[in-house]
Amino acid sequence: MLPSRPLLAPGALVVVTLLVGCGSSSPAETSSTTSGTSSTSAGNGGGGGGLGGGGASSTSAGNGGSEPFTPGPHGPPPQVVSLGGKVITAPKVVAITYDSDPHQADIDAALKEMAATPFWAATTAEYGVGALTVLPPIHRAEAPPKNLSSFALEQTLVGKLSGASPAWGEADPSTVYLFILPEGTVIDAGGNCCDGYDGYHDDIKVGATRVAYGVACTCPGFDGPGVSDLQQVTVVMSHELVEAVTDPFTNPPAFAQTDDDHAIWTVETGGETSDLCTLDLDSYYVQPGTKYMIQKSWSNASALAGKDPCVPAGPDPYFNSVPVLEDPVTIDYFGPWETKGVTIPVGQTRVIDVQLFSEAPTAGPWTVKALDVNSDLFGGKKRLDLTLDKDSGVNGDVLKLTIKVLSADTQLDGESFAIASSLNGQDNLWFGVVGN
Repeated sequence: MLPSRPLLAPGALVVVTLLVGCGSSSPAETSSTTSGTSSTSAGNGGGGGGLGGGGASSTSAGNGGSEPFTPGPHGPPPQVVSLGGKVITAPKVVAITYDSDPHQADIDAALKEMAATPFWAATTAEYGVGALTVLPPIHRAEAPPKNLSSFALEQTLVGKLSGASPAWGEADPSTVYLFILPEGTVIDAGGNCCDGYDGYHDDIKVGATRVAYGVACTCPGFDGPGVSDLQQVTVVMSHELVEAVTDPFTNPPAFAQTDDDHAIWTVETGGETSDLCTLDLDSYYVQPGTKYMIQKSWSNASALAGKDPCVPAGPDPYFNSVPVLEDPVTIDYFGPWETKGVTIPVGQTRVIDVQLFSEAPTAGPWTVKALDVNSDLFGGKKRLDLTLDKDSGVNGDVLKLTIKVLSADTQLDGESFAIASSLNGQDNLWFGVVGN
């Protein structure tokens, strides 16, 4: 389905472009899911700034002295949960490209690199997915279409995989058929590719076999000036491929959303494993010793261990700032969904704690910002006035966040916010929701 939020044009703070999943307490409704993108500081984790900058310090921040380091108290992290569907345990992938695509050779090489580096196991193994087999690519000699509907693409797949002599082999439920569309080809999948999204994945029945497929569009500049045209393609390939094996089929979905207490993460990101890391500006990453950029993906195990949940992790210690959300609230996401948040009637104000923690001493204090998701991330109407008593801190600090509800979000039946933490090019988010 289409994104539930208005989108900003490239060049704004952050652009999130998702075809989102479903809520566990709401009617099951999962179609294709799309990779969202950042429009500003995406890169390989280097540089400074990001959502808030935060310069380096020459001293270590943390417990201090010779005491063993202890992460500061904080609430539990989100967990991606399965809705009962199957994952692809022994996945294969075939790239489908056009000979006129200047990135064709790199696309083939990038898939082989993804399968051979720590990226694949780090992002999929804990969900029951095994090693990735890269099948010989399909190179199409014909001219790519200028305009393509998602229905026409699916019919191409059905036609090539069925019949007495299928051109692309027999339909295989363990194979992800990954279409990479060259620059200039626009696909309409509930909105035009490169306008609102740069990739998605879905599934289609071919005869008696249901197969998973992904689409990666070539959208120059879509991920901002720090990401080259080729990197944009390999980033979306990695995003969709991970999701296509951990949540391949729509009825029922597999790892498609967060746990109930963290429902707002699904609402604002899409809820699948790659979606949860898309908004972190350092999630576009070139692994040491590799050539091609990938997008990091969510690890439940790393999150529970207090480490960077977006893996493969970079070299610096993970840190974040967690709002204390203890009230039961109900949001509307394809039906009512009970979750944890903070209750504040429209027009009123409340102060909550924000707990800072890190897995190890950091290079110094990190910058902390409070963001109204509707306006700061999606360019919509400002719903919340958010003020922190301090704009930085270290492990163990507790900041005070004053929240005033300016107007109700009747679509969500609540107002969402995010706490952004930044230091030395590492950017981390934590979402929260206000119920009225």
